[in-house]
Amino acid sequence: MNLEEYIEIGVIGKAKSFKGEVFFHLKSLEFKNVVTRADALKIPIGNKLVSYPIANCYEKNGNTLVVKFNGIDSKDMAELIKNKTVYLPFEHTSSAKGEELYSHELANCKIVDKNYGNLGKIKYIDNSTPQLLVFIDFKGSEAIFPLNDSFIQEINLQEEIIYTALPQGILEINE
Repeated sequence: MNLEEYIEIGVIGKAKSFKGEVFFHLKSLEFKNVVTRADALKIPIGNKLVSYPIANCYEKNGNTLVVKFNGIDSKDMAELIKNKTVYLPFEHTSSAKGEELYSHELANCKIVDKNYGNLGKIKYIDNSTPQLLVFIDFKGSEAIFPLNDSFIQEINLQEEIIYTALPQGILEINE
């Protein structure tokens, strides 16, 4: 099974009902819109990635959705996919589709700030909260700041550069 063209978006939880609905726990809130619009999700079964068509999908709370797959019509059938990782092709989670940017697209970008200059490459992006948090090396230690829309001046994905205007003192908070 080759997963190079796919991104992990979440995990199937326990069955919600005797009809085969399952709780689906998103890896990141940024995938909620993609999943609710998707026709199918990819789930590894054995050594193959199997497409499971979605009959219905709605938000339960936060990063949990309730999903009903076509063909999974009982609690026993739903238990067969419990704890399985779910994938979508990268193309479904790409800004090339004209939608919002996703954190995996920004992961290799360099940050150039109006006030601080070249901050270097992003080390890590925490997308587990509603606000993306960016981790960089700053003056020999790790600095964290939110990748807030008001801080972003421009994003150039082709050159892998994010131009920002961070508030004075935001990086020094981490010292």
